Amino acid sequence: MWPLKVGNTATIPFSQVVQFNDGSKPPLTIERNWQCSVVDTARISVTAGTFDTFKIECTRNSPISGRWRATRTFYYAPEVGYYVLREDQHRYDGNSKKQLLTYGFNSAYLTEEEKQALRGTLNRALTDNPRGEADTWSSASGKVTAMLVPTDTLGNACREYRSIYNVNGRIGRPNTRTMCSDGPVGTWTREK
Repeated sequence: MWPLKVGNTATIPFSQVVQFNDGSKPPLTIERNWQCSVVDTARISVTAGTFDTFKIECTRNSPISGRWRATRTFYYAPEVGYYVLREDQHRYDGNSKKQLLTYGFNSAYLTEEEKQALRGTLNRALTDNPRGEADTWSSASGKVTAMLVPTDTLGNACREYRSIYNVNGRIGRPNTRTMCSDGPVGTWTREK
């Protein structure tokens, strides 16, 4: 299926292990296949935003009777690098949907030293840079980089800025935030 293109197909095998709670039988392993195809493109709106997607339909049939058991439809957004909507139809379990609520860079995965360095770069950009002038930051490994750009000054104590992160070559969507300085010069906190 990859690279994604309408008309591409793939067979995706998977195993399911059934454990009997009472221990009366040994675990049962069931081998099955999903038959997947890229059927279309679609512009999809979910809580996290509106995305151009590839519609990927995967069906699973009974290995014994050949009867339909389930269809799982993914709306994969290259911008995010993941699906933004998944629709499941099951013969016995009913239907369900899962959608992306939000996405973006999460600094929780950085080391404490990297977080401090990133905060320092942001504080310097907000304190020293004129509107539109970027500061950049890189993680110790070089796998994460950030561009931080002050975009507006709001009154005497607040600035709006845009951040764009690159993680392992994948550039995230720009985020706009407002920070205010109510303490020592160069100390900024996120506006609530």
